[in-house]
Amino acid sequence: MVLWEQDGQTVNAIARRLYLESNTLTPLIKRMEAMKIVTRRKGKEDGRQTIVSLTEHGRALEHEAAKIPDCLSKTLLEKGFDGEEAAILMPILDHLIAALTCRHE
Repeated sequence: MVLWEQDGQTVNAIARRLYLESNTLTPLIKRMEAMKIVTRRKGKEDGRQTIVSLTEHGRALEHEAAKIPDCLSKTLLEKGFDGEEAAILMPILDHLIAALTCRHE
């Protein structure tokens, strides 16, 4: 999803956005590369950087993934979770994530 928003990002930029360490993200990116969803290349200005970009297949998956929020909402509603509860819960979860995130830049 991060690459659909802005393609061609460094592993470190993606990791920051997802609140993950780069060594946690790297195996995931390698699996996505094996599945032909992304490609990796070294940065032109800094060869230590790895730039991750979507393939055509990876871009095409955005259409399928767009269905997930509606599917999730439908499932939550079926389980008795209403929209008002979600409106209350989401900011609390965002606050919790921010509070628990300890980034050493």
